[in-house]
Amino acid sequence: MNRPNEDQTQNENSYINVIIDAFGYINNIKVSPPKSAGRKDEVRLSMAIPYGSYDQENKPRKKYYSMVVPTEQARDVLRENYSAIQDSELKITVGFVASDGDALPFVFKEGKRQGEMGVTHFGSLLKIKWLKVGDTLVYSEKINKKESNKTGTFN
Repeated sequence: MNRPNEDQTQNENSYINVIIDAFGYINNIKVSPPKSAGRKDEVRLSMAIPYGSYDQENKPRKKYYSMVVPTEQARDVLRENYSAIQDSELKITVGFVASDGDALPFVFKEGKRQGEMGVTHFGSLLKIKWLKVGDTLVYSEKINKKESNKTGTFN
């Protein structure tokens, strides 16, 4: 492994970030009012992100993430499609870029897994590449290179 020399280390930012470039399913969107004046609403998503091989029932394995949405681009796409996401009985599929992925352990308090250990994954949704409601593509960064009209239900 090559290590940076001392001059490079002093001149470069020492922050390292893990970037997730994936697709997943939006399970829920939650908008909370700002915690202080002059701040924006807090937007959070619950997502299922498929990974790895299929399980014994021939279904993809999934990790469940709680994502905060700090960027204007992602907030604009979600704002424009908020009603469709919130009201849809259809699958909401999204291609995205996220960062700050981390995990916290917890114990299930009820249900068939009561008493078992689980993990909550969380991160920051930085960019939405595409968004589908059911089989309908409602947003694609390749097609929608236009300015958002910002007429949605949260700021």
